[in-house]
Amino acid sequence: CDVVNHWTDAMQALVEAVVTASVPWKVGFGLVGDVHRLRYSFPDMSCFESLDDWENAVDIQTYLKSTSTKNQQRGTVGLSKCCQDILGFPLDKSQQISDWEARPLTEAQLVYAASDAYCLLDLVRELNPPEMRSMYM
Repeated sequence: CDVVNHWTDAMQALVEAVVTASVPWKVGFGLVGDVHRLRYSFPDMSCFESLDDWENAVDIQTYLKSTSTKNQQRGTVGLSKCCQDILGFPLDKSQQISDWEARPLTEAQLVYAASDAYCLLDLVRELNPPEMRSMYM
């Protein structure tokens, strides 16, 4: 990862401050897996030891599992399927299995990564989880 190769103490301090701050909200899909990968990449950062230290973090996947009998019965639901069911369109996951170690990333990979992150904002707006409602007032 490019970030790992160019990591500095100042960057570490900034990331830890953002992760543990009450603002901004941290929104993800399958955050436990993301935090596990971050802990592997940045073993010296205590903020990646557990989601328990994250202030105002919302995991859309966990939220959907806790509110939907259909999702609970089916088990884990992917982000693309959630977008299809809730927003009316699936994500194009064709780049998911591309070579993410190769640099520079392709334009298609950059678009995929941006779409993968941006759709979470649309899901939050549509789902309006109770813990995030104050954010819209």
